Amino acid sequence: MIRIITITLCLSIVAPIIVCFPHCTIIADTPTVSSETIPSMQKTDTPSISDTNIVTDSFSVAPQYTDTIAIIVQNSIYSGIVSAVNQYRQDLNDSGYNTILYTQPVNTAEELKGNLSEWFDSSGLVGAVLIGRLPYAEFHHDATTSFSAETFICDLFLMDLDGTWSDTSPIDGIYDTHYATTGTDIYPEIFVGRIDPTCLSWDSVTNNINTYLSRVHDYRTGGVTRDRRGLFYIDNDWAGYWGSRWASDGAFAYSTHTLVQTPTTYTNATDWLTNRILQNYQWGHLCAHSSPTAHYFGPRGSGEGSVSSSQIHNAPPSFNFYNLFCCSGAKWTTTNNLGVTYTFSGTYSLASIGSSKTGSMMDCDEFYGPLGQNNTLGQSLSDWFSNSLTSSSTAGDEYLPWYYGMNIVGDPLLTIYYDCTVLIPSIHSNTHPDQGTWYSNQRPQINWTEPADVNSIVGYYYILNQYPNTVPTKLNGIYTTVTGLEIDEDLASGIWYFHVVAVDSEGNIGSNPAHYTISIDASGPSLNILHPLLDGYYSTNTIKATWSSHDYFSGYVRSLVWVDTSTNVVHNGSLRECTLTGLSEGDHILNVTSFDLLQNSATQQITFHIDLTDPDLLIIEPLAGAIIIGTVFLDWTVADTGSGYHYSEIYLDGILLDRVDAPVISYQITGLPSGSYTVDVIVYDWAGRFSLQSITITIESSYSTSTITTTTTTTTSVQLSFTTILHISIVVLAGIVLVIFIIRKRR
Repeated sequence: MIRIITITLCLSIVAPIIVCFPHCTIIADTPTVSSETIPSMQKTDTPSISDTNIVTDSFSVAPQYTDTIAIIVQNSIYSGIVSAVNQYRQDLNDSGYNTILYTQPVNTAEELKGNLSEWFDSSGLVGAVLIGRLPYAEFHHDATTSFSAETFICDLFLMDLDGTWSDTSPIDGIYDTHYATTGTDIYPEIFVGRIDPTCLSWDSVTNNINTYLSRVHDYRTGGVTRDRRGLFYIDNDWAGYWGSRWASDGAFAYSTHTLVQTPTTYTNATDWLTNRILQNYQWGHLCAHSSPTAHYFGPRGSGEGSVSSSQIHNAPPSFNFYNLFCCSGAKWTTTNNLGVTYTFSGTYSLASIGSSKTGSMMDCDEFYGPLGQNNTLGQSLSDWFSNSLTSSSTAGDEYLPWYYGMNIVGDPLLTIYYDCTVLIPSIHSNTHPDQGTWYSNQRPQINWTEPADVNSIVGYYYILNQYPNTVPTKLNGIYTTVTGLEIDEDLASGIWYFHVVAVDSEGNIGSNPAHYTISIDASGPSLNILHPLLDGYYSTNTIKATWSSHDYFSGYVRSLVWVDTSTNVVHNGSLRECTLTGLSEGDHILNVTSFDLLQNSATQQITFHIDLTDPDLLIIEPLAGAIIIGTVFLDWTVADTGSGYHYSEIYLDGILLDRVDAPVISYQITGLPSGSYTVDVIVYDWAGRFSLQSITITIESSYSTSTITTTTTTTTSVQLSFTTILHISIVVLAGIVLVIFIIRKRR
């Protein structure tokens, strides 16, 4: 549905007369809003201050020497501010930045941008601080529905390193076209801030810079602080919806804030000058019609007084930071410009955000969001540019005239939480110097260096465990004031991790710990002899020895194997097997020792036996060729001086009848029909060696059966065959007859 909305814009002028655009209309496919508005809202609304998703206490990670900042100083004033610049540079180094200090003359904005581009490619440049009057680019846009034609300072030119900037019509040294080509964009790659009091009519440039940099140093070290709260001061033409929305956006950075907008008579020149800017706020967000040197209060900038930059300087202002929704409020080349005045006046002021032209910041959530995460002013403005230079922003298709003049007057590296950056200590160990190497020493010594900090480091929290990503805190860490640790108890073999964070004198605790890996291997490999078996018997003088061995720390390297005596080494290498040859009959010792990379060892020793002699076998009954009636009683003897008798197998005519285990040495076969049979007995010892004996017998029987039954006895039982009994009976009977004969003859 097509809606008609209204826009209120202020034309910035140098003369102390404010001229405003008349209300004009544009067509946009947006909801109806109040007539006291600026362009239509095409973005989703931001959270209210009561929204639980507002983040106020989590911070960005310290750069830790991966990000580079260029400090570029006007050559002609460097000698007068060298000490302050050196302290400023040291503060940045102590906050974790690499820095480039450049003091050579710079003649054009293009030369300046060329240096920035080169450092971006070669040194990881993320931002630049321009101290003193350095070249700047100007941009021109033609008149639009809401804006008159205007030429203005555009520091976005220095921030967008890959977009195309053209001076086409006319070719006059002023850019008038900005666009992206394939693989590029129109958004910032770096941020820029200017510390340039050249426009001020009081004191010298060098004195103002020295005083300002001293104040910035004090802020970083805990001084010049204000209450962490924001003031949102919204004059008549933006009171209501927009004032409430911007204050809600500001809640991303300041959950505690004051919104002054209704009744509209509350916002006036006298209240701002003599009341509000003297109060204890860290942040001030002012929405008022303005020129580069004065604010004008009331509907369309009239009726409720004006405040000049000179009056502001004399007040003086007492906030740390200012966001000026004030047309041309940061046109820093104009004598006694508002933004420069706020930044360089009083004992608390640090930076101003504003525009060098008509227009100012909307889409404030895109700025206050990263700012509330403790990103720098520069990074927060860069993020805002990247999300707002689009037709989907609040400014719609007129984002260029609204936003291209935005810049930072002051140090862009400041954050709203002073010095909450604690850098990472650097850890080393004399006993375990290489984090990728295993060591057998179980009591490491660990040392670390004190990191640089704009406030002094007073202590550390550390943890030693076996988890790689632990972050020590006040709750789980061990506190110490020294920079070394000597472990007084043996650590178990494995990978250990030492974690440490620093604590500065302001109580800030590093959120990004240093980690150090300590690899300890003080135990030997696992070892298990697989073959030969413990107390095993083997029938040849050559056998294969195998074993398993693993090391889960530094790793298995080799095995040393000897047989019977330590001088008889049969293997020394990485294989886990070898062949034992020339073994004599008898008992032997196999000794295996495995080593890991650190020469930790494990040893296993077993005894095994070699038996090269077959067992002795003698079948004692029946005799070979015996004629047997009925049951066959089979008896034999076994002698084995090596591994010993193990078992016997009985075969009848080549067919296995049974196996009997030691100590059994007899066997009964019944139910054989008449006929001739071959009986085989094979005896085995424990080494697997064997002996065979065969006999032939004849069975005579008065009966016939198809079932053969067998019984066995052990060596402790007595069983006699029928033939044996018959022989004994004949001998006994003959003896009886002889006795009777002798008795009768004597009579």
